Amino acid sequence: MNSSPEITPQDFDFFKIALGSKDFILLDHLGLKTPLLPEYYQRVAAQICPRFRGVGAASLIVLVPGHDDIPRLLQFTPGDLETQPVFDALMAAAKYLFDTARYGTSLIPLWQGKNIIQVEPLDSSNFRLTLGTARSASQILGPEDLKTAKWTVDLGDTTLTGIPLELGAEILVFFNSPSKPKAKKKWLKSFKKVPRLQGRIPVLVDLISPEEIEITLAPESLETDVVAVSALSALAVQLEGFCNDQVLVRCRNHPVFVEISGPQRILKITAPVIYIFTGSFSLRDDKI
Repeated sequence: MNSSPEITPQDFDFFKIALGSKDFILLDHLGLKTPLLPEYYQRVAAQICPRFRGVGAASLIVLVPGHDDIPRLLQFTPGDLETQPVFDALMAAAKYLFDTARYGTSLIPLWQGKNIIQVEPLDSSNFRLTLGTARSASQILGPEDLKTAKWTVDLGDTTLTGIPLELGAEILVFFNSPSKPKAKKKWLKSFKKVPRLQGRIPVLVDLISPEEIEITLAPESLETDVVAVSALSALAVQLEGFCNDQVLVRCRNHPVFVEISGPQRILKITAPVIYIFTGSFSLRDDKI
């Protein structure tokens, strides 16, 4: 691996990277000999992530040394000390490692908690993540189980059916088929009044064709994991028999390609990742 940039706790360089409409601030701390405390990174996130008084990003992601010379990814948001790195953050970190020639063109390994996740660079812009079956999917593969697991939301003249699935985040996938603009507007309003979601992320799917779907997130869910939500949405429509095993998912007009392989329904997710800009940041001494 190439050497990492010199690091000072007060002044540092950062990289702003985007996957779809979600962006991250990345710090390369692979060269640190002495780890910094999580409180330091939370303080950085609180100053750099806000969009109107900082640089602006969904979260701060940090590469630090891990076991077996494999980088470990940490993730921080302004309101949390530390969170489990989500899949779109892993792909953003892989983009940086690929462009800095840390692993050439081979698979890029990253520690995510206690697991090693490998990201495959297809070229300098497109990266593929291969994941096991969504945890809840194995419980609803049978027709009767699938039927009992469903949720419904009554919108007056329309009833939407949803399937609960989990992959990092737990989501409820609802189908707007055939596509009805009025149903979408009612759906967005309805989830402010539905208390039984119990932390699940609601997603509305419009079926464009057997090879393409469009998903809509409620406004309060816009910072959620784009990769996980796209993969689970594709899996849900495939379980229902609406789509093929290869699905183009559009989320806020950004493409994510999902391939569902074999009886275990292994998910292969490909998405474009781009740099927005690089810059320098000085941490203020005042308390947050």
